[in-house]
Amino acid sequence: MYGKYMKKRNKNHRKKSLIILLIGIMLIFTPALMMQIIQAQGMQINDSRIASFHSSGSSIYDLLVIAPKKYADALHPLIIHKNQVGVRTHLVTLDDVYHQMFWQGRDNQEKIKYFIKIAKEEWGITYVLLVGDFRTIPVRYVYNADNNTGWDEPCFISELYYADLYDKNHNFSSWDTDNNGVYG
Repeated sequence: MYGKYMKKRNKNHRKKSLIILLIGIMLIFTPALMMQIIQAQGMQINDSRIASFHSSGSSIYDLLVIAPKKYADALHPLIIHKNQVGVRTHLVTLDDVYHQMFWQGRDNQEKIKYFIKIAKEEWGITYVLLVGDFRTIPVRYVYNADNNTGWDEPCFISELYYADLYDKNHNFSSWDTDNNGVYG
């Protein structure tokens, strides 16, 4: 009985630790904190240049946060903080991404990638934060075409899949140009 309780307790503790770690990392490197550190060193800061960096023309959001719905409440303080320091931030849950009838995508990975592409084109986002691990944010297994690497695995996990939105002709890059289900 005690062992079951400890396993459940440790599992919940790991989830909370992940969220706290992500929030901590984001808070550590905020522009407001960096300005305080720089000013403490006696350096001058041109605030208008910083403001123009964050309000880049016609973009609606700077940062898109994609996370499972169960993390939304924990991420809310981060979203508020980022918006307060001038990083226009928007949280979208995976449920929102997966259940939009008009999103294309063969699987959940491709639906997320299409959503990021549309958010970049429509909202002008510059940054994306995917919150979760391989159990909550689906990974893309990429085929290893180079057999001379010394690795036994035929494929590997690549988070670059979500960042590489366009092919050389500026069309959506599925990483599966021949539609055979082999990515990379």
